Amino acid sequence: MPQIGVRFHELMKGWIAVPQASLEDSERAWLELRADVYIENLDAFLADDGHRGQLVGTIDFGRFGRSIPAVGHVELFTMSADSATRLMRYQASFVVNGLEYKMIGTKYVAKSAGPNVWRHTTTLFTTIARNGPGDYVFVAAGVIRLSFW
Repeated sequence: MPQIGVRFHELMKGWIAVPQASLEDSERAWLELRADVYIENLDAFLADDGHRGQLVGTIDFGRFGRSIPAVGHVELFTMSADSATRLMRYQASFVVNGLEYKMIGTKYVAKSAGPNVWRHTTTLFTTIARNGPGDYVFVAAGVIRLSFW
């Protein structure tokens, strides 16, 4: 029997905060993630608690440029530690001027979301970090949203 997979496209965008070295007010920058998500084997995806799929796309980040290639993964509707919320995690790595960056985002879908479930599944709390000596260094953070159009 052939395996059945799923593929979907998302465009998430919004303004995020970029802290300044001088510790003055943060600047803001536009962030867009255009992601194609691939789940090659739906049966394996459903059997795995991590519900992991592959992410391939591009990032537009006002500080770095447009259409920057990005690769990573998603984890869809995994259970939170308290079992009251499902998590949708996104991770995408990209390189700018020889430096590696990572965009990490989480959507929180509460069991109590009710009619607000659309807002929960379309709001990505996002952080961008640069790979530094020994660890990642925080670069920017904010909220981007799935674009309906």
